[in-house]
Amino acid sequence: MGLRTWLNNNSAVTTIGAVVLLLVALVVLSWTNGLFGSGSGGVDSYYYDLKTKKLFTADAQKVPPITAPSGANNGVLAHVFSCGDCSAASSRYVGWLEKFTPATKKKLEKTHTFMEINPQTDLIRLPQGKSKWVPSSSMMGSKIITHAHTVKCKQPKTCYP
Repeated sequence: MGLRTWLNNNSAVTTIGAVVLLLVALVVLSWTNGLFGSGSGGVDSYYYDLKTKKLFTADAQKVPPITAPSGANNGVLAHVFSCGDCSAASSRYVGWLEKFTPATKKKLEKTHTFMEINPQTDLIRLPQGKSKWVPSSSMMGSKIITHAHTVKCKQPKTCYP
């Protein structure tokens, strides 16, 4: 008796086995995507080391500034874009950098929620030179974000690691 014949003769067992296999697959996918537990599920973001001026990846749930590969607390969130294919490093560019004030960072790390953030505590700046950190909700913050979306191409794509 072949496998196909056995499966046809035992359709109830086959159906139950398929449903169990499907449930196991859903649980595994949910677990690895962070739907169970408090982990981030391995989702990363781009960060920028202010000391070395290089991109690196780290857990997306970390609150910047974070410890960078250079060892210092110089890692800030990097908003990365591309005019073409994000997989080509040569086509990616950093639009702006982002971090939080020390008080907001402490609060976010304690509560793990972004619901009660004062917009004036989310600081951004251009990646070039030593530009000043400004609130993202300020006039200058708006100009930085607009500049990042128009400096290289008309419709840049947001890139993720």
